[in-house]
Amino acid sequence: MQILKSQFIRYFLVGCLNTGITLTIIGLLMVLNANYLLANIIGYTLGTINSFIWNKQFTFKSKKNWSKEFFKFITLIFVTYITQLTIVYISVEKLFISEFISQIIGMVFYTALFYLLCKWIIFRK
Repeated sequence: MQILKSQFIRYFLVGCLNTGITLTIIGLLMVLNANYLLANIIGYTLGTINSFIWNKQFTFKSKKNWSKEFFKFITLIFVTYITQLTIVYISVEKLFISEFISQIIGMVFYTALFYLLCKWIIFRK
């Protein structure tokens, strides 16, 4: 399909899949009374594994060394994740926004920042 030729559209589709996986895991853990921060960590860890595989192969169609890209991916995802987790924490603890809405707010920032890092650093051609 012509529309899937757009790198941003492919990233968006992978992002939707990752968002669904991540939010489902976070939501399930929170329903099971897990701490919202622990739920966040577990959800993002599983989403990260899914994200690397799909972004490398489908979004950016990279043929470069798997281990080098994975190291960059993990390093930069950690940076964006800490940013996201900080936003979630401040939203809940300081701004008194609901835990679930705070997860979504953090995810928006995380997604935009990480796309730019993938495009410019990790999977750069």
